[in-house]
Amino acid sequence: MDSDEDFELVLAPGEGLEADSMSLRKVESVMESTRSLKWAEGNEHIDLQRFSLALMPAHSMPEEKVSELGVRWSLAIERCVGVHDKAAIRQRLTVMIQRGCPDSYRGQAWRALTGTEVVLSQDTQVMMSWAGLQPDEVRGQARKIRSPPTFDGPYQLDLLPLSEEGKDATNRVLAAVGMARPDMVPFCPQLPHLVALSLIYMGERAACHIADSIMPPPQDKDLNSGTAAALSNYQVLASEHLLDVMLTALHLKLKQCCPKLMKNMEQLEVSAELIVEAWIKSLFVGHAPLQVSIRAVDVLLCQGLKGLVQYCIGVFWLLQEHLVICLSGEGLKQVLARRLSELYRTEDIMQASIESGSRGKVQVADVDAEVGSLHLHDHDDDEAAHTRNLVYYLPLINPKSEILGEQDIELVWSWLPTRLRVRDGSVVFTSKRDGYNLHQLYTLCQKHFAGGKCQKNSAAPGECLLILRTQGRIIGCFLSDWPRIGAESNLGTGESFVFSIRPTEAKHAWEPGAPSIFMQCRPDSLSIGGSAISIDRLALSLCVCLHFG
Repeated sequence: MDSDEDFELVLAPGEGLEADSMSLRKVESVMESTRSLKWAEGNEHIDLQRFSLALMPAHSMPEEKVSELGVRWSLAIERCVGVHDKAAIRQRLTVMIQRGCPDSYRGQAWRALTGTEVVLSQDTQVMMSWAGLQPDEVRGQARKIRSPPTFDGPYQLDLLPLSEEGKDATNRVLAAVGMARPDMVPFCPQLPHLVALSLIYMGERAACHIADSIMPPPQDKDLNSGTAAALSNYQVLASEHLLDVMLTALHLKLKQCCPKLMKNMEQLEVSAELIVEAWIKSLFVGHAPLQVSIRAVDVLLCQGLKGLVQYCIGVFWLLQEHLVICLSGEGLKQVLARRLSELYRTEDIMQASIESGSRGKVQVADVDAEVGSLHLHDHDDDEAAHTRNLVYYLPLINPKSEILGEQDIELVWSWLPTRLRVRDGSVVFTSKRDGYNLHQLYTLCQKHFAGGKCQKNSAAPGECLLILRTQGRIIGCFLSDWPRIGAESNLGTGESFVFSIRPTEAKHAWEPGAPSIFMQCRPDSLSIGGSAISIDRLALSLCVCLHFG
């Protein structure tokens, strides 16, 4: 055997984890002790205990009025319990949202508007990914996310009243969404701040449910591709096309309700659409007081993106007398930024959005005629650049792999099925420790995957990685079943794939319709791939002494 040839088999889910160890029920029981954790922290700018008063119709509202509003919201939330029709709930709460929501009921209101009060226990791909980032029996603490996805949006958590635990919780939710829904990673700009703002009012699990519930299913991403559908359908998160349509409608609406302001901005070459695009992507975080951002989320969850656009129009309507007299583009931007930063009375914005909304109506045909002509935003079209790394933390392998480095581990884990990307690894067999013996490999697999029981046809779940290093090359395969002799002649499913890390990075997956020969185990050989998944004609072949062929 060549001295520089090494061989490892890694149990992908992590040693000691049962198949159902990722269920939300187990995670919920593990996290029971942390339910009282406060994600939000106060600072000199905001008193969270009395934060609701800043979002009410009046700052100096008498205590009896506060109590009366609380009773109304309590009854309204109670009537929403058990209602599965989210559109009906939004209709019930629209007027109350416009009048203002007490801080103590905002978390319940947001969950009601998104339907998560009803489906909180639903096991979706996003929630299963999130569950895998939480503490378990093997790992005593939640994952520390190293570089969360930003979904092509702003990521300014330091501007929000979140503790370090709250920021970590935000990152875990974003990572869970990124791993389960890679199709959303290239463009979903409101999501980072929406998750962070949610954590001011609720726990991490509930915030993740809200993020999950407002995303369109992958097959329905183009549901609002038509202009009429985009302007009429309820959708919270903006796709590129939907944002283009909404900003075009905003351009036409501002011409109707603020003609003098739009004329001045056009003369000064200031784009209202680009300003509003920044507001929408950030949910006003970094542009306005926190109250404005919170109220923006109220409107967004209740009325969708079109409601948020009207909310932005309300800001221009409210400040137009200060902007119309500006004589330079930079001066106008400075006045707008200063006035917006001092705009604490969100009830004034709500009233302005209602008044401006009654001034004329934008026609679908007019939006169709102009959409795409304004060159509204620059976006990186390289989707691969956003989805290349779908593992946002460093998976742990115990004991440490002798073949794979940190970057190699992150790369291989990004190729695994979604349900496994959130799990650590455990080295079942390594040639340096266990020798170059195929029979020993089978024996250790039997011990780890089937509990040592001599059941030749045991079908205990056991996804694993075979990794080889020989003559400077690192290649391997992911197996959806574990190697064992005496079983059926062909093991594995179409999830299996082979890969190369060095000298080139490549994943070779099985294609439907191709021969389904994934793994064949014999006493004197182990063959992976054949014509089903291969780099050449045969992917991997190992003899009894673990020589690579």
